Amino acid sequence: TGDITLARSAGATNDLESITVNSTVVANSIETLNVGGVDTATLNVTGDQNLTIEDALDTDISTVNASTFTGALNLSLSATTTNLTGGSGADIIVRGSLLDVVNLGDGNDQMRTSDANLDKTSTVGGGSGVDTLVAVGNTTIIDTDFTNVSSVEALTAIPNDALTVTLGAKAAASGLLSITMADALAADDVTVGSAFTNALTVNLSADGATNVVDATGYTKEIGRASCRERV
Repeated sequence: TGDITLARSAGATNDLESITVNSTVVANSIETLNVGGVDTATLNVTGDQNLTIEDALDTDISTVNASTFTGALNLSLSATTTNLTGGSGADIIVRGSLLDVVNLGDGNDQMRTSDANLDKTSTVGGGSGVDTLVAVGNTTIIDTDFTNVSSVEALTAIPNDALTVTLGAKAAASGLLSITMADALAADDVTVGSAFTNALTVNLSADGATNVVDATGYTKEIGRASCRERV
């Protein structure tokens, strides 16, 4: 693990439009990728070994292309609106802005997001595999937040973060099939409307609060796999 910093030579003024990180031989980790000194806009990721970039990407980077990468990519996008294309590994991508366009590619991927970075304008494409939307922080997600979400099968939260969810037609169109409550401290709340037409499994958490699943208008049976609490 270490930093990579790109800088211009003395007197140079040209930008470095793109860089390529080729992760091979063993799994690799970069603590900070500094490209602000050369105004790099595109990060290409290639290779076949897992790659983690620990700190959020530099705000100069607006495109991440990992379409040919076969390892697992773990990184956080910056506050700059970014277009990311993933590869075939099991990626973990953290959204950095509301308008990020993220296509995860193949593999069982995770897209992590806060309340502030997910609404009807946010684009998430899961691709193939079983892909999971992970809420970070106490999060409320409404049906319209799924407007531009596709091929995402699961929704959960970071442990001990509360999740409040309302599902309807747009959530159904996204491909959602399961919700896992992860908060052990406070109540989670899931409302399933009549317009949600997918079969749904809700995995409850065991905690001191009362978790609620309101399926008054739902016309199918809700599965409760790994259920550890009655609600």
